[in-house]
Amino acid sequence: MNGQQDAKHKFDQPMDTPISYRELYGLRFATHFIPFLKILDRATGREQVIECLRELALEGAREYAEAVVEKAGKNDLSVFKAIYSPDNPDNPDLCNLLTVEVLESTDDVYRIKVTECLLAEVFRNGVAASIDSMSGRRIERVSHAAPSPRPAIEAWI
Repeated sequence: MNGQQDAKHKFDQPMDTPISYRELYGLRFATHFIPFLKILDRATGREQVIECLRELALEGAREYAEAVVEKAGKNDLSVFKAIYSPDNPDNPDLCNLLTVEVLESTDDVYRIKVTECLLAEVFRNGVAASIDSMSGRRIERVSHAAPSPRPAIEAWI
């Protein structure tokens, strides 16, 4: 192989400017997703938009849980305790998006309270004027019943 084939495409080159998680997610959602939600709000109504966002969040959580179980090779609560532990250095992306407080941790129950969520902040700042009723919502409890053939995620939104 020559140098031309081994070189990264210009779109794959690292950016020279460091960007914070707040800036990244602000750009990611404020430029397309939030404006799209505002259009949907006008077209279908606020309650329909909120219901769709709930469905999207729960489906995303379900898919994430299934991927975690598959990667870990086991389906028990210890897997999720490790992921959502505030002290877990192996999941920096999650730790940089959420601040959690462990409310209960037993063999059968793991309850956390999200005290700070970067995505909620981005939505509050970007949607406050038009879809404000969804902006203050946050997941207060995530639990996983073990063992089960499929991960069971319960969220209070």
